Amino acid sequence: MKSRMLAAGSGVFMSAVSASRRFAWAAARVAAAGLALLIAGGSVETRIDIEAYPISGRTHAELVGSVKLHAPMGGRVYGIGFIDFDPRFETRSEMGVCRVAAADTGLKVELRVPEWRGGSDAPKGVARVARNFERVIRAHEMHHVAIAKSYQKRIAAAVKALEPEKSCWALRDRAEALIQRLKAQHRDAQRAFDRRTWRQLARLL
Repeated sequence: MKSRMLAAGSGVFMSAVSASRRFAWAAARVAAAGLALLIAGGSVETRIDIEAYPISGRTHAELVGSVKLHAPMGGRVYGIGFIDFDPRFETRSEMGVCRVAAADTGLKVELRVPEWRGGSDAPKGVARVARNFERVIRAHEMHHVAIAKSYQKRIAAAVKALEPEKSCWALRDRAEALIQRLKAQHRDAQRAFDRRTWRQLARLL
């Protein structure tokens, strides 16, 4: 019996929330497609890191200026998220048949979202707009996280369900192709969510 653990090529996807549709979604692949590495072991993890940028102001104009000053991408986007999948699977050959013995998918997400720091003496109207802005942008980015988590589970389950092959190389190729298709579906799902919501976000400020 032979066993092999593989780490499929990971890709980082970036979601960006903006009043402009042009910056509503961007995706960047930073790892070679189809890369497979033999690894000795290790475990996958799910990690969500959230970093806040400050917003403040005593007038609406000052609030908008604060967002432009501190928001990601030079103030062009209201919130941003980097989503990185880490799919891994183990193939096992026994009695001339190779099957997927184990599969799991790690997920790392980095978010940058606004946080109201206007102080307790800030005008109530400005504070109300700012807190609503913070709440909506954070909720938007967390929905991106929820989409990613659903595909995290889907990738692992789909790889586990692959039919056995005579060759572990053939099975590995099928698994990697499946992973890439599901990553593409994930990207499309994220883009569709941004298309549905960008007009609402554009009205926040």
